[in-house]
Amino acid sequence: MTSDPDEVRPPDDIRDTVIPLHEEELSVSKRQVVTGRVRVETVTHEHEQLVDELLARERVEVERVAVGKPIDAIPAVRQDGDTTIIPVVEEVLVVERRLVLKPTFKESD
Repeated sequence: MTSDPDEVRPPDDIRDTVIPLHEEELSVSKRQVVTGRVRVETVTHEHEQLVDELLARERVEVERVAVGKPIDAIPAVRQDGDTTIIPVVEEVLVVERRLVLKPTFKESD
């Protein structure tokens, strides 16, 4: 076995050293979260007088109810008696960070 004097070879103990590699992966997704509901209720008041026309007044009250829970789909608008419930949703960004151990390969001699 001849050896080239210009060839540089690492010592045997360095060639056999294995250094595990790590990689971080970022997973970004979004989900819909109900942040509250709006209750819309209509109240009609009528007042009759001895005049030539009927006076009517309609008033709407809006009540916001905070919920703050994750959902999979936007809920439908629904009626609860004289109250109309309209869901209000907000998209929230979800960022997840994970450590993943990658396989190492040892160079064969």
